[in-house]
Amino acid sequence: MKRLPSFFPLACLLLALTVPPSVTAATPHVVTTIRPLQLIVSAITDGVTEPDLLIPPGASYHHFTLRPSSMRSLTGASTVIWIGPELETWLSDVIWQLPQDVDVISVTELEGLHTLPLVDNAVITGDAHHAGRIDPHLWLDHENARLVARAVTADLADLDEMNARRYRDNLADFETALTRAHEAQAARLAPLADRDYVIYHNALQYFEHRHGLSPSLVFVQDDEIQPGIRQLRTVQQALAGQSPACLLLDSTANADVIRTILAGRELPGIRVDTVGEHVEPGPDGYVALLDSITASYEQCLSGSQAQ
Repeated sequence: MKRLPSFFPLACLLLALTVPPSVTAATPHVVTTIRPLQLIVSAITDGVTEPDLLIPPGASYHHFTLRPSSMRSLTGASTVIWIGPELETWLSDVIWQLPQDVDVISVTELEGLHTLPLVDNAVITGDAHHAGRIDPHLWLDHENARLVARAVTADLADLDEMNARRYRDNLADFETALTRAHEAQAARLAPLADRDYVIYHNALQYFEHRHGLSPSLVFVQDDEIQPGIRQLRTVQQALAGQSPACLLLDSTANADVIRTILAGRELPGIRVDTVGEHVEPGPDGYVALLDSITASYEQCLSGSQAQ
């Protein structure tokens, strides 16, 4: 058998010392289901790795068909982060069948999570809610985002000890940025809290709850279901006696439904990006999402021209 030169072990040691840690040790492969979770996670993994996004921006998180490449990404992940069956119902069976070495972080199961009941009626009256069901748009509460970031940091620090300090430093920076951003956003919205507005589909109540905002009317209770004639007439009648500053619209807004309800009435429509569709991942991505939403409410409630 041919012997290796005597200097070979030393050469290997020197090579190991000169190769960056990111090469000598595999970094975690993190998969997030929706863009808001990717924005939160990318703040924690900044400088180490970039989390994959399962559902592309613009695609429905309620109904999505997994491609073979998506399945490979999930089964090959070290950590998968999703909201839970309350949002990505179609993913439930897949999540439970992932390999045992894949860590799964379900946001709805995090201890200390702030939850709100799912609004049950298009015309808000009293406490009309889906019994026992929570509103799954949990990422729009900055304190929930803080909990997600902490859970991700703990998981990754355990999986990747070499970069554990970087994850924890990133978390500290993220939490500081969250607190400062929320204070600034609150200062911008507080003078407008008494203004009246209506909303197409209230996917924003977590954000509204933190800032003392509340629409006087919600057009549709479920953005996935076409409202019936009776419901449309009920909303029409409710709107007739109001003078809202604007109508807030998300990406699910149906133009035909809006035209039917307004029945020729002029009402400024302001678009709100609830998922960060146009926000790039990075350390400031999640804060940019909340800043964008704040700007939309400002535009609506201050009487600025519609987008």
